[in-house]
Amino acid sequence: MLWTRDQTNYDGEFYKLKEAVCEPKPLQKPHPPITIGGSGEKLTLRVTAQYADRFDWAYLPLPLYKHKLNVLRNYCTNAGRNFQEIEKSCWPGSQIFVARDQQMLDAKLS
Repeated sequence: MLWTRDQTNYDGEFYKLKEAVCEPKPLQKPHPPITIGGSGEKLTLRVTAQYADRFDWAYLPLPLYKHKLNVLRNYCTNAGRNFQEIEKSCWPGSQIFVARDQQMLDAKLS
C-alpha cells in the first residue's frame, strides 16, 4: 500500500499507520522484487513459496542445499506456484571436496 498510494492507513495487530507516506515510490512495478533468505523448513521456505521473487541460502553443504530445494518445491506445489518462477541463489562458502578420483567426486556432488 505504501508503494502504490499517496497516503496509507493501516490498522493491524502489531502496528498502525495513519496517513503514512512513502516517497519516492519504487520504479519497479508493481513493487521491488521480494527477496527472502534463510533455510527454515517450517516457516521460511513456506513463506518463500507464497511470496518471494528471489531466495538466497548461505553456507549450506550441497546435499542439504538439494534437500532444501525439494522442500521448497513441495511448498510451491502446495501453494499452486511454479517453482521455476523463484530466482534461487546459494553462497556455498568455501567448501572443499576431497576424492580419490573423478568417479568418487561425481558421486559426492550428485
